[in-house]
Amino acid sequence: MDDFPPASAVISAFGGIRPLAAALGVTHSTVQYWSESGSIPEWRRQRLLDLAAAKGISFTDNARAA
Repeated sequence: MDDFPPASAVISAFGGIRPLAAALGVTHSTVQYWSESGSIPEWRRQRLLDLAAAKGISFTDNARAA
């Protein structure tokens, strides 16, 4: 079972598509694709968790609402 939050919760927690893309150093179209598909590739997830922890962002609470 995949317990990683949905893409919408992660994107929202970072302030939207463009802010998340900038934080990760990827194009906004990459993050937009995650938004449209509803999931984030597994190989990106640890980086997101690390970045969220460093910035004091919690998207686990948002996942329940998404």
